[in-house]
Amino acid sequence: MATNFSFEYWRERLHACEDFSSEEKCDEFLALVTEAQSNMSYEVAVELLRTFSDADDFGVQERTRNAVEAADRHLFYPALVGELGGLILRSPEKQWAVTLVGIEAEHGDFNLLLSYVSRASKAERDTFVSFIKSEEFLSEYPVASKYLTGL
Repeated sequence: MATNFSFEYWRERLHACEDFSSEEKCDEFLALVTEAQSNMSYEVAVELLRTFSDADDFGVQERTRNAVEAADRHLFYPALVGELGGLILRSPEKQWAVTLVGIEAEHGDFNLLLSYVSRASKAERDTFVSFIKSEEFLSEYPVASKYLTGL
């Protein structure tokens, strides 16, 4: 991480503008996502994932999605496993959960992701497995069905 990056200050600013209620907040949020890309850590990935919701974001969250997906998988995958339950609660339509997990099924290292699932807490593991076995997920990403044996 860059020496002048203050995680606590960055996190406070990120969550202060995550409602996207003004153009200024959207612009600041995008600047914070850019800053996150240069300072990515597990903690940063977690905080970025915590900003996803069903709220209208004027396309801003696409940049956030790109940032977490570009992160090292050893940072992003544990964060995704740990935050999936919260992501589903904040986004009951599950659009972001389906997209974030589904892209990994199609283009990522899904076996590595599942290895993080297997090491997660029982609650996190149960949430993740239930989600990837759901009709809602499999209808969008049927390629994931080949990974379900033994889960």
